[in-house]
Amino acid sequence: MKDRKVHANNVDIHVVDFGGKGTPIVCVHGLTANSRCFDSIAASLTDHYHVFGIDLRGRGDSEKPPYGYDIYTHAKDVHGVLRALSIPSCIFIGHSLGAFIGLAFSTLFPNSVKQLILLDGGCPLSETIFEKIRPSIDRLDVTYPSFEAYIQAMRKNPFFHPWTIGHEQYFYADCIHFPDGTVRSKVSKEAVKEEVEALKNVDITKFYDKIKTPTLLLRAGDCFMDDNAQMVTDEHVKQLQRKIVGSSYELVEEANHYSILFSKADETAQFIHRFLGTAHN
Repeated sequence: MKDRKVHANNVDIHVVDFGGKGTPIVCVHGLTANSRCFDSIAASLTDHYHVFGIDLRGRGDSEKPPYGYDIYTHAKDVHGVLRALSIPSCIFIGHSLGAFIGLAFSTLFPNSVKQLILLDGGCPLSETIFEKIRPSIDRLDVTYPSFEAYIQAMRKNPFFHPWTIGHEQYFYADCIHFPDGTVRSKVSKEAVKEEVEALKNVDITKFYDKIKTPTLLLRAGDCFMDDNAQMVTDEHVKQLQRKIVGSSYELVEEANHYSILFSKADETAQFIHRFLGTAHN
């Protein structure tokens, strides 16, 4: 695993090179996350693919300008990263917000994406969903007395059960570690607030019939542990499959919106390998 910075679309973007050989896969995270949320999935893909993760602007170790928090700008950032890395086209994997960005990217830069994989995202969002993600936003400007205190708080979240080493490394990457031992998330809360407002004003379904690349939608079966709060509903699946010709759909049973990347990562990777036509041991 290697870390690097590239200048893309007038901002400095942090990229994690997970290694591997073969067709490049670019992984894009969700609203308040960072590229290390893909550690477990990347480990299952590098036997066949060269996997990269991107910290979106305003998150992780990427630059945090006071503007540009919408799926169109992020798509242009990703395209700039590909150009900086001399990658003409890639397989795009996006989780949550990253799935929305993937749809915009595939529309704006159709020649730069070979296949598109949407992980529990890319469908119209209800107000209930915005309420469900509020706790993940509220934590962003909280300073914890130590990294251990931060981890203990995160371990209490039922969405992170069962806890894995992947969670711990992901949250370590999430933090600013101050000299006095206190920690705080690197994510810009103001950026996320702007992002939320932008998401509320976009009709994501308008991208569907413009997508010409093979597309897989993976749904977390127990998204927010609430039947009335699903990032992807049965109706969403029907709508997406009707409009994106030849698209595929799979259900990751018993996965929630976060465990689809962590404790259920191996199952998620198996579906990805099946879609891409590669074997997974």
